[in-house]
Amino acid sequence: MLEHNSQNTGNLPSPLPMDVFHNQKQRTWFREHPESNSARSAFQHFKQDDCVVESKLFWFSESATKQKISASTEFTSNWEDSDLTRTPSNKIGIDFFLTSDANSLLIVLSNRKKLRVMELHDHLSNTQKQIFEHNLFNAADYDDSKINNGQNLEPQQTIHKRLWDALQLKEVNKQFYSIIAQFFEDLVKTMENQGKNSEDAKQFSSRLLGRMLFIWFLRKMKIIYEDFGYFEIDSLSATEYYEKKIKLLFFSTLNTDISDRKHLDYITPYLNGGLFEPKENDFIHETINFPKDYFKNLFDRFNEFNFTTDESSADFEVIAVDPEMLGQVFENLLATQNEDTGQSARKLSGAFYTPRDIVAFICKESLREYLYSKVGNKAFNQGIDLLIDYSDAEFLARKSTSGADLWGVNSKNITKTILEALDNYKVLDPACGSGAFPMGMIQLLVRTYERLLKSYDAYELKLSIIENNIFGVDIEPMAIEISRLRAWLSVIIDEPDKSKIQPLPNLDFKFVCANSLISLAQDGTSIFDDPNLDLKLSDIRLKYFNARVKSSKDKWQKKYYELTTGNIQLGETIRSEQLRSFDPFIVKKPASFFDSFFMFGVHNFDAIIGNPPYVGTKKRSTADKKALENEFGFADDLYSHFFFKGIALLKEGGNLTYITSKTFWTIQSKKNLRELLLSNTVNYIFDTVNPFESAMVDTAITSVTKKTFDSKNLIKFLDGSESLMSPLELEIEQSTYINTQNTVIFTPTKQNLKIYELYGKKIKELNNLWWDKISTSKKIEHNKEELNEYRSNLKPGEITLLGCLTEGGVGLQTGNNGKYIAVRKSTKWADNIMKTRPRKLKDAINKYNIPANELCGYTNLEALFNELEEKDIDTVFDIIKEKYGRDVFGQGYLYRIIDDKEIVDVDSLTEDEKINGISTTKNYYVPYDKGDKDGNKWYLETPFAIAWTKENVSYLKTDSRARYQGYAYFFKEGFCWSDINTTYLKCRAKQKSINDVKSMSLYGLSDQVPEYYIISIINSKFMSRYVDDFVNNTQTFQINDARQLPIVVPSEEKLQELLPHFQEAIRIKKSGDSVQEENNRELEIIENKIEDIILEIYQIK
Repeated sequence: MLEHNSQNTGNLPSPLPMDVFHNQKQRTWFREHPESNSARSAFQHFKQDDCVVESKLFWFSESATKQKISASTEFTSNWEDSDLTRTPSNKIGIDFFLTSDANSLLIVLSNRKKLRVMELHDHLSNTQKQIFEHNLFNAADYDDSKINNGQNLEPQQTIHKRLWDALQLKEVNKQFYSIIAQFFEDLVKTMENQGKNSEDAKQFSSRLLGRMLFIWFLRKMKIIYEDFGYFEIDSLSATEYYEKKIKLLFFSTLNTDISDRKHLDYITPYLNGGLFEPKENDFIHETINFPKDYFKNLFDRFNEFNFTTDESSADFEVIAVDPEMLGQVFENLLATQNEDTGQSARKLSGAFYTPRDIVAFICKESLREYLYSKVGNKAFNQGIDLLIDYSDAEFLARKSTSGADLWGVNSKNITKTILEALDNYKVLDPACGSGAFPMGMIQLLVRTYERLLKSYDAYELKLSIIENNIFGVDIEPMAIEISRLRAWLSVIIDEPDKSKIQPLPNLDFKFVCANSLISLAQDGTSIFDDPNLDLKLSDIRLKYFNARVKSSKDKWQKKYYELTTGNIQLGETIRSEQLRSFDPFIVKKPASFFDSFFMFGVHNFDAIIGNPPYVGTKKRSTADKKALENEFGFADDLYSHFFFKGIALLKEGGNLTYITSKTFWTIQSKKNLRELLLSNTVNYIFDTVNPFESAMVDTAITSVTKKTFDSKNLIKFLDGSESLMSPLELEIEQSTYINTQNTVIFTPTKQNLKIYELYGKKIKELNNLWWDKISTSKKIEHNKEELNEYRSNLKPGEITLLGCLTEGGVGLQTGNNGKYIAVRKSTKWADNIMKTRPRKLKDAINKYNIPANELCGYTNLEALFNELEEKDIDTVFDIIKEKYGRDVFGQGYLYRIIDDKEIVDVDSLTEDEKINGISTTKNYYVPYDKGDKDGNKWYLETPFAIAWTKENVSYLKTDSRARYQGYAYFFKEGFCWSDINTTYLKCRAKQKSINDVKSMSLYGLSDQVPEYYIISIINSKFMSRYVDDFVNNTQTFQINDARQLPIVVPSEEKLQELLPHFQEAIRIKKSGDSVQEENNRELEIIENKIEDIILEIYQIK
């Protein structure tokens, strides 16, 4: 790519013309040109007509800041700068920056003002070698024959994507994490083998690795006095090295004031802050045996990577391990298996690491809303937008010597107002995890201050923000430790003279370990009866934050204990027990409550931000559910409670912004949450789909201001389903959501708004009138006469709810499917049973040492299955299940196989046989609809049958493990669907059978609205989209969802037009799989015709 170089010519590349610099100040960023006093060391490094890539080289004369790098990449226009510059005449730009000391070379790529940076220093790391070898070499090559000449974006688009993807920080992070995870697992196992309990082993291992990672960042900044030999392992074993050198560095150096040290290291600074304070499970007085060469191997692996101490942001990503990795390591280590449940701890806690772009977006929008409200004049909002949204390059070009010129003649006054507002800004993340959002907000506030202030001290500025603006809470002790650690590190990097590093501030009252959702009880004698307590606690927090020596810290800790829990006796009241559970100085367990005033000295906040856990109630203990019910009046998914708690913690006019699961948009159990949000002022909703790599859930960002909504309030809706980075921008009146059925939230596309205009008001009226009468099968039966009357008066063209037209309910739950359910021999399900039975039986024999006499005398399983008849094989399995447990072969495992001729003709059964069972003197298997995992539409002959004997039926009616329900609908034709809703709903005609609890079944009650018409509606793509937007956007579709479907009463003409197409669909499905591909094509044609008819009926086409 760079064949034309100065080595061949002996000449330096041409300098950039002086007019590319926007002002004189920018010229001074770079060294003078070696050969010309009138030029700078800013070169057109490479540019050829036959190549679509060009490069520039800059040699800084001073520090290489993010702002300067960002501005320099935009001195000349390149293809990747914006949508407007993506033309065939523009080239892709690669920029190289040499630091002032010529010790580091930065390679910079840009993409719509976002930068990715790789620093080359000393030698190439293994990761960098891989990037060059596998990603960057030949990245600019392209094959003209493979380029679509009709696209003006080529070949630049293909080449730029290769280059941009080559510098992906997430790939570096994945590699690094996999290494850390292995060291974590090895050490945990070693400690458990030494008798340490699992939790202590995990906390010790994660804390050690976090500390070592932190140390590596300190080494990068040359803060540790290396001549003292802390990292010289020599011939020491891993255990000896930890005892002699790591403990010395951790506890006797970094955690000890220089004046108190007993060894001769007077250069490495005392860090304070608590990270290196020995915890109870650091086992400081014990000898921990480490795996062989543990630290040597760890250091070798660390040395394979580049490290940077400055956290990347969404706009400036350095391709190196940065302090965010501390957070990612924590979040991912939570994914280790819980030994008791087998579930991942990450899943149990609902913790998922939030991508940088999401963090940056939420922080920006939260600050924007706050500044809008503080300035209080919409005329100045554009200037606030520029302050927040401008890239560094754009802002440097705009900023004058007197400050930020964003509001014309009003700039001075507005700047003063905003600076005062920033000083008073209080932001809380109530589920902060390892600090992604607090760190994102610190970065944003630092940048905002920098743009407004004429001069500032970066170290003091960041310290002030951490002290006054940022607060975090999490229930995980390790998360709080890492949040504090990242905040400490962010302060250190801004001290220019590393020899003058001051002890770090104490962040015990900035990030606390507590249960955010539970309030401090108000019972009993209040310690707040002291009218001056708040002032005393405030003074302690301030003094403790700035305490730099151990004696001072101990003094203020003692005073805190005396004021809060000194006079409380355990067991006195719920409140006193709660207070005792909070110890900000020893983070081993979470406090059982959260009180922002008691813990932070802040009553309410200007902004609440975060990514609260998504844990559902099924994963909570009974005690947890009870506590939530006592606090909120209900127990639901945790993120729902975080909305309620967050809004309660806001100041009036404050702003809450969360990224959460978007299940609350539609489902009935979240109606209370929708009503809470819509009773306030919703600013925007951003459908982010699923930006998380590991969370299997679609998400949305919701921003709401604690202020009664205005009926004309317009909600900005960002649809990121196609592109997260370039979402479709829509708008909708908040009153529209309030007026929908169940106040659902939907994407305001043109079609959805048309549906709302056509049916929204009417459906809501129907829901208000009928839902309490049709929400259960019992209610439908109770209101039968009223519903009959209503149905008899329906007219073509009118709209009603499916629940008013049908009856039905959940089906039978046997509690022991293996005992009752058989599979027809002619089906693929039987083939699967024949393949798996031998293995299942063999596993049971090996596990329980089952003797031959319980296997009909067989010792050879192959002979057993070849020689015994199916009924005898059933008996073998039945006996083993009876003796060794219902789930001996696996929960719900089916092993019975029957011939089709063994299934009785349902129409030949007497009413008594249907109700009470069939004699074993005749065929007694009847069709059993067990649902359909394959998701067949239109028709399916069930492959299952149930042994409907008198004995079995009698037992099912009385067995506590079974649920004998839905019997009123046994042996009735109707329609059913798969309860798992993937892309589209799948409904089919139901034969006369017993229906299982998994078979969602309803039965029509109106000749005017026949079942084939209902099946056709449910199978239409239109209705699937309607369900997803207006009824239930989760992956399940239950009976109560179906009852809410809007059904337009058809005309006789439309029914006649539809019927032959429905019959043809049934015929195709019945014809079997022998010509499957041809059938699928035929069926697709029929389904499209049915779709057109449904759209016409609903007036949507």
